[in-house]
Amino acid sequence: MLTHSPTYSLTYSLTHLLTHRSIDMFTHYFFVCLLTRLSIVISNIVIVLDESYRDEYDHLLKEDSRITWADPGQERQDSVFNGLNKIPDDCSLVAVHDSARPLVTPLEVMNVLKDAKQYGASVLGVPMKATVKESDDGKFVLRTITRSRLWEIHTPQVSTKALFLKGFLFASLVYSFDYSFNHIINRI
Repeated sequence: MLTHSPTYSLTYSLTHLLTHRSIDMFTHYFFVCLLTRLSIVISNIVIVLDESYRDEYDHLLKEDSRITWADPGQERQDSVFNGLNKIPDDCSLVAVHDSARPLVTPLEVMNVLKDAKQYGASVLGVPMKATVKESDDGKFVLRTITRSRLWEIHTPQVSTKALFLKGFLFASLVYSFDYSFNHIINRI
């Protein structure tokens, strides 16, 4: 029998810390220098954040002219779409990263960006560690899914702006952003 555990929201201070960690990843001087060695330059940073929280991060716009705001949407894919619309069309690669995954390392980000530069798109993935069960009714387990071929998809997810937009068009409102991105990558 499967039981659902309650979902708890992060405290305000933890959310604040995680958001800063995600922003620092792309603005930190050392990281930017490493990317420059790979001929990767971060020219725009769009932070998707509700207007009610922007005062706390306003200093970032004064410190870094690459940073602009975008409004969040109802769902994650809506927020990503809003952020994409703030990116110039001539931007060669777009990296989508969220503060839900703040512990990504500079090396992981560099590798994803490097791979996207080489192959046109890339996503950070890690082998699945959790045991995954299938159930058709949410109460009883049908089977255990073999995880040897399963990967957890993390961020950043990197491609061209045009490819992201094709993913949105393909997915419509039925599928998640992650599904559309990974499906489009598999068709390249």
